[in-house]
Amino acid sequence: MAVVVEDGEQLAVPPREREGLTSALSHLLRGEVGAILTAWRSMISPSVDECREILREIEESGGFVYTKLLAAPEEKNGAAP
Repeated sequence: MAVVVEDGEQLAVPPREREGLTSALSHLLRGEVGAILTAWRSMISPSVDECREILREIEESGGFVYTKLLAAPEEKNGAAP
């Protein structure tokens, strides 16, 4: 593991404006890491379209994303994250 990014920013902020995710993507695009690990996919973006766009960019650069769950437990129960 080359870097651990704890992104304390709210998920309401667009993915490209979140410092933690931007940093992780930069490390991946420079070839310093080969994957991004998250607890749930919605940590990348709660928007399916935004998430899909970022996942495509990661995969096209030769990387991958590993997530334990698709959504946070609170999101599955209908509560706000």
